[in-house]
Order: sequence, then structure tokens, then C-alpha cells
Amino acid sequence: MKKLWKIINNVILAAIILFSILVILSYLNVFGTRMFVVKSGSMEPKIHTGSVVFDKSGTDYKVGDVITFKIPNSKDTVTHRIAAIKPDVKKNIFYQVKGDANNAPDPDLVASNMVVGKVSFSIAYLGYLVAFIKTLPGLIIFIIIPATIVIYQELTNIKSEVANIRAAKKKVVEEVGKIEEVLVKEEKLLVKSVSKKKKVSKKKSPAKKPGKAVKNET
Repeated sequence: MKKLWKIINNVILAAIILFSILVILSYLNVFGTRMFVVKSGSMEPKIHTGSVVFDKSGTDYKVGDVITFKIPNSKDTVTHRIAAIKPDVKKNIFYQVKGDANNAPDPDLVASNMVVGKVSFSIAYLGYLVAFIKTLPGLIIFIIIPATIVIYQELTNIKSEVANIRAAKKKVVEEVGKIEEVLVKEEKLLVKSVSKKKKVSKKKSPAKKPGKAVKNET
């Protein structure tokens, strides 16, 4: 049971890390990569509605590349394919883009400074999950609750380990106490044995006879 819970705990932890990375990538540019949720079907069938696209920032874009770009005066982004490159008289680069599912190109050209990046790959329908995680209920269900479970389990494990260490320490102290008792008993027996031998030795020792005086000849 303990082994099974450890596996579940590791799965939950991995899921938390994955969801956190997805949320971070949806807001920040990490190592030149950013993630976006596709909210329309203009790029069907290559990129489905609800997919997530991972964009790599760069400067060299060519016809046929699928790019994500910002809409002026809006927080929204669009992911479309470059249909043509149209520099102006000042050699500023503009892109004419078109959704694969659309019959005509977008009416407005996209300035190069509005391009976020080129789509490296996409994952179908993952965007629905990411969009939900970014809401308060999704944050609670996929981040806070699993994190609470993991933290509780780790605290339980720490408490158990501390209890085991204390029990082991107590056992060692008890064993040392028993050894000390045995040593004390052995010491008492040794002292008693030595004392007894001394008494026996005194009883067996003969009394000394007085010696005769020797006269010197002159």
C-alpha cells in the first residue's frame, strides 16, 4: 500500500509540474518559446480548435511558415500562415497571412514587430485543459488540491521518519542501559571473586617462625 501511494504521489507531483509549466508558458517567453491556445478553426485541419501551439521566437520568417502575431490595440493573438512577404518603400517587412481554412488572406498586413514567433509544433485539444487551468476553479482542482495532497503526504512521511528515528534512538539507549547493567554485575562479581581469593590466601599462609641469632667468631 505504501509503495502504491508513493507511485500515486509521484504521478500527482509530475502532473502539478506539467500543469505549472503549461500555465507559465502561456504567459511568459521561456528560452525563446511561448505557448498559445487556438480559439478558432481558421487553421483546420492542420491545427484544430482548442489546440495549443508552441512558438519559437525569431526574425527570419518565410512564405509557408505558420506564425503567431499580436493584434494591434488588443491582448489577443492570431496564428496563421504566411502567404506573402511585402516590404514597404522604407524596407520595413510586412507579412500577408491567411488561415488554411479561409478562402482569402487576412485584410490587414502584419508588421514584423507584431510577430511573436513561428509555430514549432502543436498539441490538439490540450488548449481546453490549459484554458480551464487558468481559471480559478481549474487552478484549485489541478494545482492547489494536488499540491495540498503532496504536501500533506510529505509531512506525514517526515513525521513517520522522525518517529522511527526516536524509536531507534530509544532502543539504542535501552540496549546501552542493558549492557551497562551487565557490566556492573560483572564488575561486582569480579570484585567479589577477587576479595574471596584474598581471604582464602590469607588463611592458607603459614605463620613465620622467629630466626636464630648468629654469633660472630673473633
